[in-house]
Amino acid sequence: WQYKTFQAALPDGTCTGCGSAFFNEDGSMKHGTFQALSLLPFAQAVAGRVVSISNTPVQSANWARKFVLKYVRNPCFSAAPTVPTEIVISSAWLPKEELNVDVVGCSCKVAVAMETMPGASLAAGVVYKAWTRVYIRHLGPSGNCSS
Repeated sequence: WQYKTFQAALPDGTCTGCGSAFFNEDGSMKHGTFQALSLLPFAQAVAGRVVSISNTPVQSANWARKFVLKYVRNPCFSAAPTVPTEIVISSAWLPKEELNVDVVGCSCKVAVAMETMPGASLAAGVVYKAWTRVYIRHLGPSGNCSS
């Protein structure tokens, strides 16, 4: 598997020689690319249709960091509240102790749980830090939600 940026101007939409891969031509790791992509929060699973995703710049102070995921819940998930939205947050971006999860714009009750996951060493000098997985379970009828 190889990360490639989407290049809309290209016929197939991806760019093999644009320098955005995880590896250099000699097979060595591009540490900057790996660190940048493993730092920012992301939604691993969404219980609905994503409307927008945004986050503050990496250089923001911890107290000012914000990740916003706006989505419309899938009506099919109303009968299955165990299907969560999952957000992954690197401890390098914000430690679990500093996380504050707000679910707004949803008329139903929600349950929020957090699980700390260990980091790992992938190769010499290639390490990702511990991270937190945030689970958001909607316990009522569907509607617009933001997390």
